[in-house]
Amino acid sequence: NEAASQLRCSEQYIEGSRAVAAAVASLVANHILSGDTRPLLLSPFTNPTLDHVLVERFSAADGAPVALSQLLIYAENRDIPREWVSGVSVLTRTLPFLFLPKLNYEARVVRHVMTEPSPGTLMPVYLLLPKAAVMMDIQGQKAYIIMDRQAVDNLRLAFSRKYINAASVLKLATDAHDFSESIALYNDLFSEKRRCSMIRYQPPFTLFADEKMALQLARPGAALQSLPALLEHLQMWSAQAPDLYFCEEGLLQFVRTGKMFDIPPDLCDAPDIPTRRELLLRLRRAAESDRRTLRIVDPAQLALTPSMCVNVFQGRGVVFCQAIREPDGQYCREYLMQDPNLTEALLAYLDDGHASDWLRSQKYTLDFIDYCLRLL
Repeated sequence: NEAASQLRCSEQYIEGSRAVAAAVASLVANHILSGDTRPLLLSPFTNPTLDHVLVERFSAADGAPVALSQLLIYAENRDIPREWVSGVSVLTRTLPFLFLPKLNYEARVVRHVMTEPSPGTLMPVYLLLPKAAVMMDIQGQKAYIIMDRQAVDNLRLAFSRKYINAASVLKLATDAHDFSESIALYNDLFSEKRRCSMIRYQPPFTLFADEKMALQLARPGAALQSLPALLEHLQMWSAQAPDLYFCEEGLLQFVRTGKMFDIPPDLCDAPDIPTRRELLLRLRRAAESDRRTLRIVDPAQLALTPSMCVNVFQGRGVVFCQAIREPDGQYCREYLMQDPNLTEALLAYLDDGHASDWLRSQKYTLDFIDYCLRLL
């Protein structure tokens, strides 16, 4: 960030994605280093240039998390041209921001067509910092940087007025907490036995484990107070049949190391090779029965990382759970999206994946699981 803050940036019109990226990187880095706690305000639309800069800068950040607030426009009128509305497609593009432990992300939804003026209508993509505003085109090839204090303040005021009147749908629910609080949250969400979809780096092998297996893996004397809650959690999960979306690398890491991201390492040891094989076989049988969707996805089109999982509960909302590893242990924090329309839209988005190229076929998924079994 110190190096990025030295990049040339002045109040001017800029052309070219590299020049735009350098200017935005300089502004964001200077903001992070300044210690200013006012949030960055992000337009309903983003572009690849801005996304890359934000992820890169906040990945490098030290110190306290920085706030980023984004408006989302969700239009229920399906006749509106997709390029003019910001709905589930934009929401899924914001997921990389949620992966960043140094970013507190919050989104609010405005439900209307793009007829009401919005801050930044000069260009559709904008980032409003406390002391500067960056306006960009949808491709990230052109940008205009505004540093006039009164103009920036007025743009932020216009954004904030709309933000206050919008429904808060996606926000950080809690600070870092231990595994037991996450268990309680999921047990409550599972209690209604509604449709659920889980998007994860690797499938939650907790779904396929049983009490006998858990007792074999439990570390002797480690977190004995948490063990009953873990066993209750396994019993609750074994009764569920969620749709699962995961990636090849997640399965390969499980094969190589036995690491399971849905169980804290201080509770259980990594399973040995026979246990890994048994869990993979149970996963394969579930995928083969086709009683639910178990599919490998293309991570280039649906971002998946070990530290983040997305869980969609029909009628309840969406939980974005992030694992945070610190020297004294592993913690979690959850983002909650409590909006029935967007939850249903996200389920529909996943259903549409069956006809798209980001969702692999059942045969491909089974063949890859067989490949993993051969590696063992």
